Amino acid sequence: MTSSQVGKQYDGSEAVGDAPEEGYERGLGSRQVQMIAIGGAIGVGLFLGAGANIAKAGPSLIFMYALAGVIIFFIMRALGELLLYRPVSGSFAEYSREFLGPFFGYFTAWTYWLMWVVTGMAELTAAASTSTTGSRPSRSG
Repeated sequence: MTSSQVGKQYDGSEAVGDAPEEGYERGLGSRQVQMIAIGGAIGVGLFLGAGANIAKAGPSLIFMYALAGVIIFFIMRALGELLLYRPVSGSFAEYSREFLGPFFGYFTAWTYWLMWVVTGMAELTAAASTSTTGSRPSRSG
């Protein structure tokens, strides 16, 4: 069933308020959520810089990426445990404020914001350099 067929009865006339629910389901499955997470975790910058870095450092860089991934996994697991133990209405910076003091909560929140601003600019730069690389005219002559 296509989107143009939603809202029409089977005899071709328009339905008055009840659309058939065949073929449509609201929500994301676990596979879609996993693909979104992988795409968000990988990013453009990793693909853009990984090739040159692997050429310089060798295959040990892949091991270091895996080690960093394991460390991040345990950090996220610890944050999840903390969230279950003591839920808060704010972000994880609230835990810094609660356990270390107001300065560290403020510092954590602004550092996190700054990190995403820098990441966004790096992603835009990587996307722009990737998109303009293929469209340059050759300089043979």
